Amino acid sequence: MKKITLILTYFLLFVPFILGLSLPYHVDQEILAELAKNQQLYEQHPTENEAIFNLAMSYAYTGQVVKGWKKLKLISDEYANTVVTKYAQLSKEHSSEWRYPFKYAFGFFFKKEKEKAIDQFKRVIEIKPTEVWAYAYIALIYGEMGNSKKCLEYCKKALKIEKNATAVYVLQAEAYRREKKYFKALKSTLTYGRLYSKHE
Repeated sequence: MKKITLILTYFLLFVPFILGLSLPYHVDQEILAELAKNQQLYEQHPTENEAIFNLAMSYAYTGQVVKGWKKLKLISDEYANTVVTKYAQLSKEHSSEWRYPFKYAFGFFFKKEKEKAIDQFKRVIEIKPTEVWAYAYIALIYGEMGNSKKCLEYCKKALKIEKNATAVYVLQAEAYRREKKYFKALKSTLTYGRLYSKHE
């Protein structure tokens, strides 16, 4: 059953993005411009950790979870230390820029320091309360830690900001399944499917 759930989760996350950028939720033009820039830099430097990481982060804060994950897998584990060092400093120097603690959080996440990652995503929320994907990644981490209640709490916060945040419904469905709230899990999955069908 667990294996089936994992397969279903990855399938639900992957399908919407194989056809390109078709997002059922709002993304700021500034972020889309940054994504385009980072895609170009990656094409020019496809083996450089920094180029790969920055593109992965652009995918992460446009909600393209699987694309970001695939890129992060190309980076050496040791690069997490570089990320933590770099973005710790930048976060101090530019305390009003939310993208620095967002990246800082991912450094901690890949060092398996999940509580510290959550703290940095919460810092993102302090700076930019409407940054839906900070809530989503907190939910994801709590889900990985086995804390379904906290996962659901942050899924709900994310969906209050952006009701069409497709990947959040997948996280929510899995958390409800772990809580044995199967009807709610099905409802979240169906909502995901409805959103996807409108933007395929």
